[in-house]
Amino acid sequence: MMHPIKSIIARNQGRMYKHFKQCKYGQQLKKFEGIHKGETCFIIGNGPSLKIEDLTKIHELGVPSFAFNRIFCIFDETPWRPTYYISQDINVTYGIEEQFKALDLKNKFLPIRWKWYENLTIPGSYYYKTINSGDDVFGFSKDFAAEVVDAPTVAYTAFQLAYYMGFKRFYLIGFDQNYKVAKDKDGNIIVNEKLERDYVSDKYRNAETDDLLIPNLYEMNKAFISLDYHIKNKTLDVEAYNATRGGMLEVFERKDLDIIFDELTRKG
Repeated sequence: MMHPIKSIIARNQGRMYKHFKQCKYGQQLKKFEGIHKGETCFIIGNGPSLKIEDLTKIHELGVPSFAFNRIFCIFDETPWRPTYYISQDINVTYGIEEQFKALDLKNKFLPIRWKWYENLTIPGSYYYKTINSGDDVFGFSKDFAAEVVDAPTVAYTAFQLAYYMGFKRFYLIGFDQNYKVAKDKDGNIIVNEKLERDYVSDKYRNAETDDLLIPNLYEMNKAFISLDYHIKNKTLDVEAYNATRGGMLEVFERKDLDIIFDELTRKG
């Protein structure tokens, strides 16, 4: 039998989860609605194509950016910091919980399940509710304060948050979608000996979690395909472009990152 106090806590959490937008966590998220209406942002993956100098350029341009997970491992190499930081897979924190707790970032977004069910609280964070993504085409929440459609890549959460904030144009960089070790559609392990590394830095790795963080490329790509589907079917009035230097992501129209930087410099 559950302890009476734990039972009360569980019932309260259940009520908040059911009416998340009305609870204190949802109310905290509402302040971000529409704050970047019509603006451009960078959504930054952690692939090996990501260059430190590109992050520094984004910093110099002052363009808002989203980044994820262990991106903080390269903070000592650049003055750039993500405007908005998101992490979603609890395995990412394994063994480095204290580093997460010490992250000095203004806007950190984490799933409420970390706080309630994983007993991991990151000070100064905003918490959001996740729901199942669906099957072939993932749903897309237009109301981040109410709920977020979960997906096998945290980038899909960033798309929903960026939409909620009013961003019009998404530039994706660092999304190589190509790994030394990955899973295929059926969950089989695929090894690509030609690749030197999976991530922007060797510091990104954590030997204790390598087996926990093997990406399923098929499932991850469904998230990008889903965003493209919603854009092309005019469910979403946004633009998404892939400005990754190389890589295997071919869902979105390609844009040259250096040309983007030149255009943004002239506008600035």
